[in-house]
Amino acid sequence: MKIAFRLFKCELVLGKFIRMSSTCSDHSPSSGSTALLQMDSESDKISLQFTYRRNSTEKLFSLYRSKDETLSVAFSRLRLNLDKFINPNAKRTKWTKQAKKVKPDPSTLIDDQASPDGLIEIKLYNEGKLVDANTPHYQAWSDNSILMVGDQSYKILLNSPTVETLKLSNKLLTNFMVYPVIGLKYATIDDCAFSWYRVKSSNKEFISNCYIYYPTEQDLDHQLMVKVTPKDGKSVGLENSFISEDLVEHGPTDCPFQDRHKLTSTKTNPGSFRIVTYNILADYYTSMKTTPTEIFPYCAPEFLKFSYRKPLLLQEIIGYNADIICLQEVDRKFFANELTHVLCQFDDMEGFFIRKAGREIQVPEGVVIYFRKSKFKRLEDSSHDLTDLCLNDKNLDHFAKAVQRNNKLVERLSDRNTIVQYVLLESFDIPGKGLLIVNTHLYSNPDADHIRLLQGAIIVVHIENMIREYSLKYPHLKISPIFTGDFNSDPANGVYKLYTNGYIGSDYIDWKSVADEAIEGLEVKHSLKLTSAYGAPEFTNFTVNYVGCLDYIFFDNQSIEIDSLVPLPSRDIVSAHKAIPSSVFPSDHLALVTVLKWK
Repeated sequence: MKIAFRLFKCELVLGKFIRMSSTCSDHSPSSGSTALLQMDSESDKISLQFTYRRNSTEKLFSLYRSKDETLSVAFSRLRLNLDKFINPNAKRTKWTKQAKKVKPDPSTLIDDQASPDGLIEIKLYNEGKLVDANTPHYQAWSDNSILMVGDQSYKILLNSPTVETLKLSNKLLTNFMVYPVIGLKYATIDDCAFSWYRVKSSNKEFISNCYIYYPTEQDLDHQLMVKVTPKDGKSVGLENSFISEDLVEHGPTDCPFQDRHKLTSTKTNPGSFRIVTYNILADYYTSMKTTPTEIFPYCAPEFLKFSYRKPLLLQEIIGYNADIICLQEVDRKFFANELTHVLCQFDDMEGFFIRKAGREIQVPEGVVIYFRKSKFKRLEDSSHDLTDLCLNDKNLDHFAKAVQRNNKLVERLSDRNTIVQYVLLESFDIPGKGLLIVNTHLYSNPDADHIRLLQGAIIVVHIENMIREYSLKYPHLKISPIFTGDFNSDPANGVYKLYTNGYIGSDYIDWKSVADEAIEGLEVKHSLKLTSAYGAPEFTNFTVNYVGCLDYIFFDNQSIEIDSLVPLPSRDIVSAHKAIPSSVFPSDHLALVTVLKWK
């Protein structure tokens, strides 16, 4: 996909899939069009955008210049670009060729901004008075200034709603969502107006005015175009459009999650809540060069691409009608630019994203917790780097002492970027009931059972401490913990036993999974009464290299019980395409989905 436009230094920015038009009659003077100017205290640059029309064609011109530069310098550059559009076949004079390399002499362009070189005239007026071309940008421009480009006039909209970047979200598949990914300034997506068109050759047909569009059979073999008019509730900016390079294709019709949705077609009743945990397989990992050949060689590269998996993931997650969603391997940009807004089109969700800690390398993925705001009130939220928590939390001194006895263990832990996040929620359904939702993704290296047991132990003991602290702060609240995530640990390992039994002895085998990093003399116990919602299923992760249970929802069995459970797909289903991900499974993990209720 091409990005609709980007502001480059004094360059014409216009792809064949880009068009801006002035349709904002609320702000346009009757005698002209509008131009967008961005100039604020946060930047030492100004940016100018306007659409110049010649006969039946039009182009977007953009300037990105220093505030201290004079009008004459910027206008001289702009005049050259305009001339290329107006006279594309004209032979350039020596002056115009050199002008690209040599800064124009401002003295040749002051007074009436005449153009003895034959290039188009550009002038700026404030309150009817011509602005001297030697004026720096920061003094020259104001809201409602008039920019004259030849005989075309533009009313300046200062810091008006602007679409800075625009593209489509993903591959175009019938019956799977697509939406514009928009970079906005001085505007909000909720206020913007959208128009969708199916395009074939020179034919364009309007099909929708929604933010999200679901391609139909009628759209097959067509391109899709979306037009976005940015707004901020008060003012309207210039419309921008993007047209896809690819054509609409048939989407998969037999995704197993569609059968699971039959059990989650309605929202939960008061006193109960549906919770999902899901490792969605970050684009960061599937985009690595070795992934298609070494990690998922059985999956066709086209189905590994996030542009294909994304609409399947979104459709799956939304169809579970969850009140609480805990995700792992969420790409930072996906969360920031798309995920939350898409989910909020269907439910009143609020989300908290925490990026993996990263020391030498900043890993651009992390974990996120969403909750339904009509169901719960957020009281607290927090997150921690588990290594920092282990070594610096005074309530975890016994962990720190055990770790610091082994220098190689300290060194390995220092390289880890594992995090935990948690959110304290109060129920609107039943006053006085609270949930402490915990989400994590433990270290995945196969030889690291000792690290995972240590990380899992740090989490459960820390959360037990936080329950005591929060109970003092909110004495009216009965707090029940729920632990979710990808624990990278099967039921035979120590993490599962610690969580469900409440105790792991210092002689447990996992502590010594790597001899020279062995953790000696560490006994761990907690008082929480936890049950695994799915028990110990055969698998939640299914690849050719590994089949096993890694994902869990552990809940407080003293105050919460299972109301219903969405069964996991069978081995026959997940192996139909050898393993997952595949054309119908967008991740190598399976989503766990259960409805819990207070006792």
